[in-house]
Amino acid sequence: FALMPKDAVAATETKRNFDNGRPNTLYVANATDLTETLPAHLQRYNLLDYANKHNIEYNFEYFELEAMTHMPTLKYAVNEIKCNVLLYSVYSLPRNKQDRDEITNAAVRNGLTLHFVNEGICNQNEEDQQYIEDLLTFAKYTT
Repeated sequence: FALMPKDAVAATETKRNFDNGRPNTLYVANATDLTETLPAHLQRYNLLDYANKHNIEYNFEYFELEAMTHMPTLKYAVNEIKCNVLLYSVYSLPRNKQDRDEITNAAVRNGLTLHFVNEGICNQNEEDQQYIEDLLTFAKYTT
């Protein structure tokens, strides 16, 4: 049993507007400590369930290979395609803070939403970014 650094229930119950006019994509990865042992089909099933529950239509899917811990595909999605991304978990983000910040900063800068379906939270603004960092720091995930 552990206490969360902030009120996790309030964070997951916040109503969000997901219609920002940008395309959506599903993102499956096995390049982090969490996702390397989590089967891709299980991640995808949870992404599809979340998308259906929130009426999110997606245009395409990306898969990140295990050797790509700096997440070039995810970076491409938020920097170049500028699409919202549905990820399995906050632990699908890179462990390296510089790589992670590049992704979350680009999402906020480009008005995108990163959906973390396992935790039921999103990254849409600086406050969300800080909450995610607090979770990762609390879990000793960050480098």
